[in-house]
Amino acid sequence: MKYLINFTASHAKLYKREQDDMKLIRFLPIDYKENDFNTLEQSIFNALLELLNDISDADNSSTRVIFSHFDLVLSDETKYRIVIDVYVNYGLYLYFVPEDLALHYQNCASPSSEEKLIDGMLKQAFRKVVICGSFQHHLQEIENIIRKLNAMNVTVLSPWTTKVIPETIGTDFILLEGQQPLRNERDTWTHKYRHMEQFIDADAIIICDPSGHVGKGTLFEIGFMVANNKRIIFTEKPQNLSILFPCEIGLDI
Repeated sequence: MKYLINFTASHAKLYKREQDDMKLIRFLPIDYKENDFNTLEQSIFNALLELLNDISDADNSSTRVIFSHFDLVLSDETKYRIVIDVYVNYGLYLYFVPEDLALHYQNCASPSSEEKLIDGMLKQAFRKVVICGSFQHHLQEIENIIRKLNAMNVTVLSPWTTKVIPETIGTDFILLEGQQPLRNERDTWTHKYRHMEQFIDADAIIICDPSGHVGKGTLFEIGFMVANNKRIIFTEKPQNLSILFPCEIGLDI
């Protein structure tokens, strides 16, 4: 992340990263009429267009865009309409920060910080995550991500371990220690569904895709992620998606 744009219903702030800090480089007021969500959406677009003039290489790997205003109640439908329009027009993912996660950021921030939400986000961006990817091909990379996240006190909801049952190595469906043997080929759905259930409680879904390759199992899971409006972060730019969708690229840990 090189840049961060933070929207509220009254203003937009553009920050530039300098080592482990975010420096405010631009402030724009938002012209929003109360309860007029169409005006809010247009104001976001206008502000984005102006702020992006200050960024030469804005994309969903270098630039994060968040919305953090909790007195403003927006329906999920309204939020995702804005997410889609921002993505289609600018190629960026606008993340509506949940209020409980924002409180977590503020608690993580330094007591002397004047920008507690931003400071806390840099210190610990997630509380709980799920990691997706191929255990057949990318087990070592997944282990590395889990180790780094655990060192930052981030809980990995799934996978809960990277220790696999030896007999399943080389098969079409790897099982982890603690999982019951498959009763038949349809039983793979039991394990897949239990993994995807964890998406609901996660702050983000991290997709480990070295060299940009996304496996068939993960492609299947992405539909469930999108349907539940989850924040999706690829570790590298995906190469084999048939349909592009709002997401972030690059895991900043």
